[in-house]
This record gives sequence, C-alpha cells and structure tokens, in this order.
Amino acid sequence: MGMEDWVEYSAFGLFIFGFLLAFSTGSELLSYAFVILVGFMFARLWYRWRKNMKVVIVFLMMGFIFGYVIGNFYGSRKLTVALFLLAVWAGYEVHKREWMKSLEF
Repeated sequence: MGMEDWVEYSAFGLFIFGFLLAFSTGSELLSYAFVILVGFMFARLWYRWRKNMKVVIVFLMMGFIFGYVIGNFYGSRKLTVALFLLAVWAGYEVHKREWMKSLEF
C-alpha cells in the first residue's frame, strides 16, 4: 500500500463521488446534465494525458461511471452510460480539433 496505488484510490474516490452525486440528484434531467458535464471534464483530462496516461484515465472514468450508474435512481442506466461516453467523445474531439482551448497551469 504505497504511492504507486494512487490510481486505484482515486478511482474508488470517484466511485463514491459518482454514487453520491447521482443519489443526490432529484430529477432525471438533472442526472443527465451532471453526467454530461462530468463527461466533458473527463474528455479534457483524456486530451491532456493522451500521450502517457491513457489507462489511468480509463480507470478513473470507470470508477466514476460505475458509481454514478449504481446511484442513479431517476433515469435510464443505459442512457446515462451512453450520454457519458458521447460527452467524453465529443469533448475530446472539440479539444483535438482545437475548437476550444484552455490555459495550462
């Protein structure tokens, strides 16, 4: 149990965060909006880490979406996963084509 296990701990933390976020939403529309926004955030991370950390971002995304799907009581679970994957793909394409740029820190 050392610092080399940070990916697993982060994925578990995102699992818990996804579950709590989905559980706390009060409507189907809000649930879909949250999953799309988080999908865009993961797309930014994927684009930023595209050269050397592809597997890491996949583990983090899986941790979040599994927790979100388990905690989602208001909408379709299949639609939730589809919207998440579509948002990740669309966000990545936006960054790849340089339609949107963000400042690096």
